[in-house]
Amino acid sequence: MFVFLSLASLKIGFVRVGQLVILILFVCVLLDDFQKNEIDFSILFFFLFGGVLVSLVSLNSVYPKIGESKFLLKYLVVYPSAFYVGARFLQKLKPKQVISIIEYVVVFYIAVAFLVEFELFPKFLDGLLMYRDDHFGGELYLDFQGTFNESGVLAQVVYLMVVSSFLLRVEFDEVKNSKWWLVGFYSLVFVSLVLTKNKTVWIALIMMVVFLIFLKVVFTLMYSNQYQLLKGIKSSKTLKIFDKVDATKLFLLLVFLVVSLVVINGLMSEPIISESMLQKKLNHERGKAFLYVMKLLDESSYLGGYGFGYIEYYFSHLQTSIIGLGKGVGMVFNSFLDVWVSAGLIGLFFHLFMYVLSFSKEHFLCIVVPMTLFVYNNFNPFIGYEYHFVFLGLSYGLKRYKLT
Repeated sequence: MFVFLSLASLKIGFVRVGQLVILILFVCVLLDDFQKNEIDFSILFFFLFGGVLVSLVSLNSVYPKIGESKFLLKYLVVYPSAFYVGARFLQKLKPKQVISIIEYVVVFYIAVAFLVEFELFPKFLDGLLMYRDDHFGGELYLDFQGTFNESGVLAQVVYLMVVSSFLLRVEFDEVKNSKWWLVGFYSLVFVSLVLTKNKTVWIALIMMVVFLIFLKVVFTLMYSNQYQLLKGIKSSKTLKIFDKVDATKLFLLLVFLVVSLVVINGLMSEPIISESMLQKKLNHERGKAFLYVMKLLDESSYLGGYGFGYIEYYFSHLQTSIIGLGKGVGMVFNSFLDVWVSAGLIGLFFHLFMYVLSFSKEHFLCIVVPMTLFVYNNFNPFIGYEYHFVFLGLSYGLKRYKLT
């Protein structure tokens, strides 16, 4: 499933192969759950109810739309299937198997990215690669993208998978058993993420460490004496884990990340972050798009609900050009603003409630994964990728089910 999800250009008809694999897995998992009387009807009802609501909002919109049907299909079929498969992942396989699958797939992604970058990818497999038109109209590969549609998505998916596998290792005490593998694996991942030049991953990683330091401080203050700490640890699995976390090491990790970003940024011929890049994004890309999105929301009295596909129609017919938006682009840079414009407040609350479903203070993964996805979606249209729902489902599964 994870391998096929990266093949964004490979389609059967109008359905991507990755989506088709998710649907097949969903049917298999559902049939197995039906046989064992383990179907999670709460997930199915939530997504059916929410999907129908956002679909009705879109269908009742009188505004012109491009490609509305593909969004409706995703909300009614693909996204629920991805979430359900993710939620049942840890139930169908042992945690150690899940960790191995995730890490081997990450190595596969990185290997393919290197093959594509250095033009070693077999020519007869070119159909698996995702080409993207630049704003001048020429076909090109983006730097270090592998089979993903752009390097940023590769970076975000790899980071999400690595964080999940690491937290599962911590949860199930699988860190010490693979010391040398982990040293090599994390070194390879770090180099690869640097090569993607993706800013969102750096932001998410730094924010995650800051958040963990904040939680450590809060728990320390809440349980300031030894008796309260021991009492709290007995009643909370999170506190048991946090009791082993060294705040000094977390702070040193934060310093290392900030210094690494500054040094790497200074050494690169094309920096990850530069003043000219920020000016370009503000004046010709995300900053400019934000103003138009807010204008749309203001004109709807901040109710939104223009319908799925209106974003593409609106920016395709706009007199001024905005980098990254227009024909063939169905979502703006901020997923929450996009859903708000397209499906109204109902759509926005529907998505935000998924985070509530998947969040739990009892597991690191259930804290970090929803937080990471929340950061992603404030800077990218990551909600449009099936990975978003698979990993929210994984977090929900760890929170909801008793592991065997």
